[in-house]
Order: sequence, then structure tokens, then C-alpha cells
Amino acid sequence: MLPDISKLVPGESAVGDDELDTRLLLEMNEEAKSFLLGFKWCSDIRRSFFGDGFGGIIAAFLIELIPASAQVDEWLWVVVGEVPPAYLVTDEIPDAASALETYVDLMNEWVDAVESGLPTSDLIPVNAPPTVETATLLKRRLDTIEQLGLYAVA
Repeated sequence: MLPDISKLVPGESAVGDDELDTRLLLEMNEEAKSFLLGFKWCSDIRRSFFGDGFGGIIAAFLIELIPASAQVDEWLWVVVGEVPPAYLVTDEIPDAASALETYVDLMNEWVDAVESGLPTSDLIPVNAPPTVETATLLKRRLDTIEQLGLYAVA
């Protein structure tokens, strides 16, 4: 099933609350595309769409990529900002709010595992060392994101 892009704007046309927010969102769009291009399974980017977010803090982009093989999804949500970047498959994530909520949930699982001394190998990849210090810093950022109200906290 293809994602619904009817309520999204092209990533290159993202507009924030002011000039600075807009500039930061446009930079984050480039960061999201670069993040995916860093994987061997992503040959190129067809197009990107801004979903939701706050410039410089966190944003979700829906990206259509050119996969290197038939086993790779063509559409992925990418979350970037002052948090570890991540991609999420679109199968059960219909919109940007759901992408941000899923991202926060998965990162909180990683934080909980690190704080409990459990392995993180089966969890969402995080490009930071699995230390209590890192987990504490990430948890603070995740709490701030939840307080921003980008999605409904259950």
C-alpha cells in the first residue's frame, strides 16, 4: 500500500513558523535524504515530503527512494533532528504523527534496555554508544518531544 501524500508538502517546500524554522526544516530534509543515501540498499532518492516537526529539534519526512534491490521498501519515514536519525517502514505508520510516536516509542525501548543493562542488538539502531549517560541524554530529548505535542501521547 502506498502512503497517502495528499496532506504532505514536498520536502523542498517545507515551511515553518518563521524564517529560521523554515531554514532548519529545509536543512533537515537534506539530512534525511543523506541519511538514507548512506545505506547500500538506497541507490537514490526520488522525492521527499515533509510530514511534521519543529526545525532543528525533530522532523518526520516521507521519502520515496530508488532501492538497490527488490527486497527494499520504496517508501520510508525518516526522523531526524537533535535525536539519532532513524528510518521506519510505512506498513503500519500511516502519517507523520504516527511516525513520530513510533520513533519515540522505539527510542524509549532502547533507553530502557540501556538503563537496565540489557542488550540493544534487537532494538532500533542508535548511532550512539549504549551507555547510561547516552540513554539519559536521549531520554531528556524524548521527553521534550513528547511535551511539544507533535502526536497524541497514549
